Amino acid sequence: MVLEKPIPNADKTLIKVFSYACPFCYKYDKAVTGPVSDKVADLVTFTPFHLETKGEYGKQASEVFAVLIAKDKAAGISLFDAKSQFK
Repeated sequence: MVLEKPIPNADKTLIKVFSYACPFCYKYDKAVTGPVSDKVADLVTFTPFHLETKGEYGKQASEVFAVLIAKDKAAGISLFDAKSQFK
């Protein structure tokens, strides 16, 4: 989907919006996210975006995910790598 009003500084970025509390997000992640990201890895940057408004611990989960993503980035580890702390 291409947004009518682009997100600033998000050119060539694939943003996955999800919630830890959503069973459909989990199934989608297992079946679609990896294969699609593999196909477009050379074209776009993958950025996960957790919805802190969903689930009982949404805000805390967003903070934990942000730390794990930052640790992977600092270590030069892809979010899809088996060693990823985020994955």
